[in-house]
Amino acid sequence: KKDITTSVFQAVDALFRFKPVEPLDSLSNSVFQHMDLLPLFVQENYVQMRPALCGSELHRLDLMAVAAARVSEGDVFTTYMNRTQAWALMTPNGVLACILPAAAMRGNRELYGQGERNFHRFPSLLGKISKKNKTERLFNEITKNLRSSGCSHVTTAEFITRYAFLMKRLLTVPLFSTQRGGNEIEGISRVVSFMRDYNLSKDDWL
Repeated sequence: KKDITTSVFQAVDALFRFKPVEPLDSLSNSVFQHMDLLPLFVQENYVQMRPALCGSELHRLDLMAVAAARVSEGDVFTTYMNRTQAWALMTPNGVLACILPAAAMRGNRELYGQGERNFHRFPSLLGKISKKNKTERLFNEITKNLRSSGCSHVTTAEFITRYAFLMKRLLTVPLFSTQRGGNEIEGISRVVSFMRDYNLSKDDWL
């Protein structure tokens, strides 16, 4: 049974905090506790670190390039490990994806915007994946409604690439003012009729 002794935010703080000497076993244990999330945290936050050992902006860019290369190699390891179930690679993967890039950028976190909170950011990739999955689900539902109407036989991919923009115009432009090329109140009946013909619901329109 895996013992969780630190949160992922504590783990990423420990990785980026500057210490002249840090036992590799201690870092590996911290990484292993959050192996699913910690590489994403390192990837999200290493660019915001100012390494304690950098002597100039050019040196900082060199260290950032080193960290980026290790993050990229760690991503290759992660992909291969998940695809082949080669879990023996988990330890070297943790070193490549987390420990080495964080070691290159150890220091203080920089604030880039006024009012920005001084803590490590949550991985934006997770939000993008969630948004992508939601968008795909909504497009699949619209495509099913179109096919059930009998007026269309397009696939989801065909709808996204060929018809989504046109349908958006047909559902919105008639509602615009006459100055913008719409029909105002008269456009409502056109839009409703179009939605009925293609079996579209109010949720699809939104």
